Amino acid sequence: MPDEIHEAMRDLVRARESAAEDQRHKRQLISAFLLRHGRIYHRTKTWTMRYRRWLQRQSFDHPAQQVALQEMVLAERHAVERVARLTTGIKELVTDWQLGPVVEALQALRGVALISAVTFMAEIGDVCRFEDSRKLMADLGLVPSEYSTGQTVIPPFLMGADSTDRRNTFDHILFEQPVESFCRCLPTQCLSRARVQ
Repeated sequence: MPDEIHEAMRDLVRARESAAEDQRHKRQLISAFLLRHGRIYHRTKTWTMRYRRWLQRQSFDHPAQQVALQEMVLAERHAVERVARLTTGIKELVTDWQLGPVVEALQALRGVALISAVTFMAEIGDVCRFEDSRKLMADLGLVPSEYSTGQTVIPPFLMGADSTDRRNTFDHILFEQPVESFCRCLPTQCLSRARVQ
């Protein structure tokens, strides 16, 4: 059962996920608005400083459209700042968290950065309570399930209702390193410290 501090970290991680989703939504609104008005950015990478300068140079004949674009850009900027603040909060607080050493060890896996590691540990807790990867995946609702009777077979589907981003994070971490070997490779003091506190 997660303690109060673990729940607080989970709340912070979920707040950041929500902020990141809000940021993606704001960017989609701006892109759709520009596309609807025939404004196309001819470079491959968007949301860079160059893209933002191009965005600021866009002008419309009707003042209402100009105000709408400016407000959308401002809302996106606020969303970016919110994600940055929450990310900074996670970075500062993870060092004092009981699972902080495990988060640090997780980052040794290829492709696992701080936010992925913190999200994984905040949602899962003690990984070693699961006997193997399949049981952990089943607990997350990521194991395909098949229903069949007689001649009728309904194809496998994923049971989990989690977001695609979270599922991809968990899939990457779990398939990169099975739970059994993952628990063995973590420093013993990390796991014992996480269990004791």
